[in-house]
Amino acid sequence: MSFWDKLRRMLRRAGKRDAMRPKVASDTPNTETWTYPGAGIFYRCQLCGGIHEADQPDDFLDKVARCSATISASTQDLYRALQIPGEGGRWNIAPQEATFVFTRPGGEKCFADYGLIGSWNPETCSWLWAWHMPDFFDTHRPPETELTLVRRLREHGAQWGWQPLTEPLLYLGEPDSWHMADLAADLAGWPMVYRAKVNDSNYHYFAISRPVVAS
Repeated sequence: MSFWDKLRRMLRRAGKRDAMRPKVASDTPNTETWTYPGAGIFYRCQLCGGIHEADQPDDFLDKVARCSATISASTQDLYRALQIPGEGGRWNIAPQEATFVFTRPGGEKCFADYGLIGSWNPETCSWLWAWHMPDFFDTHRPPETELTLVRRLREHGAQWGWQPLTEPLLYLGEPDSWHMADLAADLAGWPMVYRAKVNDSNYHYFAISRPVVAS
């Protein structure tokens, strides 16, 4: 075998090894210094601790596009029709009953079922799925009643091989943060999503059933 044949064989073997490696988002060994590049969905690997780009197959992207368009339109329609939240309005939740309460500026209340979907930090672009919160937080854990829907979404993602729905900690931009909630609402057959700022850094995202105005 000639020198060039040996070299070609070595390169082919190296290429196969590289193809089997996950896509790494940063070459630096210190992932704490990594910053979100502005597009795509990334995840923190539970095995190596590194940050990799998540696979987004065509069927996943098609589903996101379809349900996001539908849920966005129905959400805006309900906001306008029910005047929620409206200037001077407010929202509350009853976690044990998984009931969302919108209080309109005039004092009328709207009630709806809901599921907590995830938490997003706009500074770090980190997304924490609600189904991972009981393992992530020592205190202030969400009750089981809030997690029924998001756990269904995780199982759905596992069945379809949709990695972004099964990795507990993601890094994604604001549009994709809404898309995660849209996917949950679509799975439940609910027409609405909502986000609320819960502290100085984080927003919580909810999928919500059609609100009913209290009589």
